[in-house]
Amino acid sequence: MNFDELLKNNKIEKVEKSDFDISLAEKDLDFAKKGIETGNYDRGMAVIYEAVLRAGNKLMNFYGFRAIGKEHHKNTFEFLKIVSFDKEIIEYFDNIRKKGIILFIVMLLIFLRKRF
Repeated sequence: MNFDELLKNNKIEKVEKSDFDISLAEKDLDFAKKGIETGNYDRGMAVIYEAVLRAGNKLMNFYGFRAIGKEHHKNTFEFLKIVSFDKEIIEYFDNIRKKGIILFIVMLLIFLRKRF
């Protein structure tokens, strides 16, 4: 897939280019590191995921795009694969994204089963 295909499939849209500033993502990583050091692994990993996503969004904006649609997280990772960002990192966090969706569905089903 390439940028044109992502645009055609309404996964990204063109926006005004911006500077590549990942200072907020770096703050997230510092926060996550402290959380992991104190044993708060789940929250630490969630914040790391958000930092990667935030940095990915900043990179997209730098190129003049942004992810759109209900699957904007997925679309961000598709974009990062196109720009040849570190493939291992992208696959790792894309898998976390996929597992998060599955976990949410399982928890929702458990909740609904208890409720009704």
